[in-house]
Amino acid sequence: HYLHLFGVILGDVRMKNIMINKDKTVSLVDLDSCQIYEYPCPAGFPDFTPAELHKVMLTEQLRTFDNESFALSVLMFKILFCGIHPYDRINGADTIEKIKEATEKLTKVLQFHLKNSIINVRGNF
Repeated sequence: HYLHLFGVILGDVRMKNIMINKDKTVSLVDLDSCQIYEYPCPAGFPDFTPAELHKVMLTEQLRTFDNESFALSVLMFKILFCGIHPYDRINGADTIEKIKEATEKLTKVLQFHLKNSIINVRGNF
């Protein structure tokens, strides 16, 4: 929300535009692709662009905060489900099956890291 105070909307949201440092600080990079007030952002990765913006000239279209929220929601989904896009399949059953598989993989990874961690975490994973 801080960037919104200055009229900035992220335009080119995607996985490779996030950097996580060794100290676990998360940073957004490639911020030259932003909309600032009435100056549109000409860039946008299709996977993170809402359908209503797919067939318009991004150089002429102002985005909304909802457009940015869509992109960030897809980004969070892909992070949580190991790269699966929420609309990867037309048949919902296929998507659900992929989410289940990704959840199983993620659970195994978490179990490994928790088992080898110096932090004492309680819970059933």
